[in-house]
Amino acid sequence: MTKGLDEGKLRELFQRIKRGDERRTPLFSSTLGRAYEREKVHRRIRPFVPIAAGAATLIVVVGVLILSKVSDSPTTPESLASITRWKSPTEFLLRSSSEELLKTVPQFTKASTLNKPIIY
Repeated sequence: MTKGLDEGKLRELFQRIKRGDERRTPLFSSTLGRAYEREKVHRRIRPFVPIAAGAATLIVVVGVLILSKVSDSPTTPESLASITRWKSPTEFLLRSSSEELLKTVPQFTKASTLNKPIIY
């Protein structure tokens, strides 16, 4: 599987790759220091976020209350009845030519007719 490379040679190649990665990778302490610096900048901005969210929520609640008071119209029985009698403009598309067959139930009058053979 190694095509002529012995284990020592493979170890040396992996160590060379590892050293190259270590040279290109920044130190953890410097990365952590930059993260702390960014946190200090964001910390100054953060107190305004809850205040803005609270104000937006208050505006939405007040708007909903105002609109609900404006749209309070008395409902009459006539308007309710018209809603119950409403028909879809596309209802005719649901009708079938065999609609009567689907709405009726067959009536069996004699139990003996079920026992008769079909072929005489």
